[in-house]
Amino acid sequence: MFSRVWSEGGRSRAAGLAGLVLAAAGLATGCGPRGLAGPDGTAQAFDIQRSHASAIDVASDFSNAVYDRLAGGTAGIGPELGLPPETFRALDADGNGRVSRGEWNRQIPATDAARFEAAYRPFAAATFKLAGAGAARLAYEDLEKSLGQHPNRPENLTPRAFREIAPSGALDLQGFEAYYPKLGGQSLATKGLGNLLMGPYLKFAGFVGSEFLMRRPRKPVKTNPGSLGLKFDEATLQTEDGLAIKAWYIPAAAPSTKAVVMVHGHGSNRATWVENPVEFKAIRGAGYNVVMLDLRRHGESGGEWITMALHEDNDVRAGVRWAASRGNTAIGLLGNSLGGASIIHTAATTPGVKAVWDDCAFASVADAVRSATGMLNLPHADLVVPAILETGSRRLGEDLAASQPRAWIARFAGRPVSIVHGAADKYIVAGNSFTNFEAARDPKTLWIVPNAGHGNSSSTAPAEYQQRLTAFLEKNVGRNPLPAFAL
Repeated sequence: MFSRVWSEGGRSRAAGLAGLVLAAAGLATGCGPRGLAGPDGTAQAFDIQRSHASAIDVASDFSNAVYDRLAGGTAGIGPELGLPPETFRALDADGNGRVSRGEWNRQIPATDAARFEAAYRPFAAATFKLAGAGAARLAYEDLEKSLGQHPNRPENLTPRAFREIAPSGALDLQGFEAYYPKLGGQSLATKGLGNLLMGPYLKFAGFVGSEFLMRRPRKPVKTNPGSLGLKFDEATLQTEDGLAIKAWYIPAAAPSTKAVVMVHGHGSNRATWVENPVEFKAIRGAGYNVVMLDLRRHGESGGEWITMALHEDNDVRAGVRWAASRGNTAIGLLGNSLGGASIIHTAATTPGVKAVWDDCAFASVADAVRSATGMLNLPHADLVVPAILETGSRRLGEDLAASQPRAWIARFAGRPVSIVHGAADKYIVAGNSFTNFEAARDPKTLWIVPNAGHGNSSSTAPAEYQQRLTAFLEKNVGRNPLPAFAL
């Protein structure tokens, strides 16, 4: 999913902010979310029984953890939290002026639901204050204390970066709610007061996670193949679903009818192959023409949404058509992370593609989100994943979870696939490539690169990477070219 800008040497600032604020949301609530019922009584975010084997235990743990933190070691919660009086009276079943843990967790009659719904925003504010040690505003320093020196935290979480989401230097409750305008006002089928606190976390995590996944800020294209002293052509390609895709065509040093389409990862752009040219130099040095393109909502291409390989095959296929129009009759694909997932989908839907070199693709979009949330150590990340996917699907208007490279990869049996993954990849763990390899049909190869992180296998073992890549292309693309593509 993530591009090489997420590698050990330079992770994306936008990605860092998303992870930082999402982690802060988890710390604020003290535990993970569960789905609340929507106005029609259906599960609003996900079927928790399908997502967690002991959903009741998780909900109970969450409720009790929040209670303990709000009670602050006292015998019970009093009116000092600032709840509406009618809400506090409904909670205080025995009328002694304190809310015990039993009262906190008790079943709430439907007739009292409106009073608890009125407590939604005050409780969102109370949980928000937890991350700031009681403050109503969350400063960068508060998040520093909360996150500590996590070994996998992005390197460029700076006060300057934090101000991009909090221009005043601190994030207040209003800013917190701005990530999801409908944070409050839900119709709640409340079964316990602790559930009121799951809503803000769930909505916040779902929105921020889907925002990063599908609307990550574009990385500017700051260089081109001319910086390497190469001639190239630039074009705007049209996809089958009507998007404008920016691309470069770099001819081989000698006339050739074989080409490779190179596809970047999540949050990157086509210039990544020029900035880090290990793969590009090997491919061009072996006598191939090269197409580099920006996927939708990346670089200079059109598109409102990153669809996590659901529709990026259209973008890659536009690059394949351009390569074919330039006289190439043997075309292979190379992709990194999201680019790897995209070329797997392309090969499954484009019979003319001869071979696929996939570097660290995810096995499914759910696996990709699970890896990322696990790396952030989010509380009950297994419950956050379906919240992100559900919110993303609702925003996209189709099922985001249908992005399944592990299913697509079996559909181009007979055409070679080589899968590469870094053994130390924490963002998309190597298990994704084991899954894809198992699903793929022969001929197939798998190379796990020792000590390599996400997207940087080529820079970790450049000589071996280039040797393996050129040998794969020569064996599977450079010989016995297919007839010309039908355009």
